[in-house]
Amino acid sequence: MAAAGSGEVVKVSVRDWTVRWAMPSTSVTLFQWTCPAIARIGTGQRSAPGMIDPVLVWFPEATAPSGLMIYTGDKFPNWRGNIFSGGLATQDIRRIVVNSDNVVTAHESMRIGQRVRDVRQGPDGFVYVLTDEIHGRVFRLEPAAAS
Repeated sequence: MAAAGSGEVVKVSVRDWTVRWAMPSTSVTLFQWTCPAIARIGTGQRSAPGMIDPVLVWFPEATAPSGLMIYTGDKFPNWRGNIFSGGLATQDIRRIVVNSDNVVTAHESMRIGQRVRDVRQGPDGFVYVLTDEIHGRVFRLEPAAAS
């Protein structure tokens, strides 16, 4: 995870590939304060041979992502297959549309106005949002009524 204020990265996992820390990063501070031996991580280099580039980077804005869900329900048919992430720092939900070639074709921010701790799909197909406030709440997102 990148350090606060250094941007966030979404990577797509590929079956049977080994996941490891990589040199390319949008962060220039990642781990420098805890492990000087690997301080070269986070040189600002965004790509490297043999590495898969992120499909979406929020930079320089750090979302402080929380919870990650791929929507599979039936309440929001146009959202099926979309990725959802909460934003602690940005107090929103990020909806990310990725096509079959792992290309981000759209993304949007849905402002909640409170730190979003988690985003989940319920067994009923609705999307539930948990906030991280002293009086935290659970919201249920519902489709807008047809007019």
